[in-house]
Amino acid sequence: MRCSLCDSQKLTEWVYEDTRVWSAYCLKHPHKLIVVLKRHVMTPTDEELGHMMGVAMMLRPKAVWVRSDQNQHATVPDHAHLHEK
Repeated sequence: MRCSLCDSQKLTEWVYEDTRVWSAYCLKHPHKLIVVLKRHVMTPTDEELGHMMGVAMMLRPKAVWVRSDQNQHATVPDHAHLHEK
């Protein structure tokens, strides 16, 4: 089965994309953003996490961001991501 995130299916409005991550509005909380690592892993490298945080802070500098592994309600499967809290 193909991964909809690896295939970059746009289920909500995307606000940013580069070679490593994309950002879109969350399906469950449409006023909040998520930043998703394109690589199909749950644990990003330190460099990838730094890039994800940089993008998150560029998009919403005053927001609090939570890593997917620190969010028990995360619904993005098999991709490291940040949720705007």
